[in-house]
Amino acid sequence: MKKAKEEIEFKWSVSSTEQFGSFLKAAKSIGAALGSARAAVNRDLYLDTAGHALEKNRMTCRLRQSGGVFEFTVKSASKIKGGLARRAETNVPLPGVKDMAVALELVRSLFHHPAAAGGELDVAFQIENKRRHYALTLPRGFSAQACFDDVTIFAGLKTVGMREIELEYMTGSLPKFLDFTRQITKKAGLMPAKMSKVATARAALKYLH
Repeated sequence: MKKAKEEIEFKWSVSSTEQFGSFLKAAKSIGAALGSARAAVNRDLYLDTAGHALEKNRMTCRLRQSGGVFEFTVKSASKIKGGLARRAETNVPLPGVKDMAVALELVRSLFHHPAAAGGELDVAFQIENKRRHYALTLPRGFSAQACFDDVTIFAGLKTVGMREIELEYMTGSLPKFLDFTRQITKKAGLMPAKMSKVATARAALKYLH
């Protein structure tokens, strides 16, 4: 597999789509430049063994289908602290794959990690995300991707809806990125997220049991 990189992102929990507009207005008032909105629908299957070996070892394995393109991603799990999440991430494209069932078998053949403890990976839960995202740049500061997520989580028989704003750091000054998130939080009146989409799904599964 490819070498892992560090993913750094800041998340806010939102209750209405109007807060997406508040974020954009606040970002522009701080001096950020925003690209055109792009839409995507991500269908994510999160995989684990029957004994939850990956969760117990603080890992996630995600199989994503977006716009007919498949990839799987392995991440180290980390708690969100004041809206900020930092974790190791490895993305593996699956070129030529056109079917989710085929993609799942391919991931099973490619993913070999001691954390899996020899168990076969299967679908633990599913997340569908209607996403709008923007390239965001603060001149002489940093570049990032701002994502507005309208999410449906399918965890066993339970369905959970949530909305989230996610700002993923790309390049430039990390201190300026972090300062920007503090300013956005205040100017837009946003609430830093306490739980990620994955943590919310896992909590729903535990509730069922």
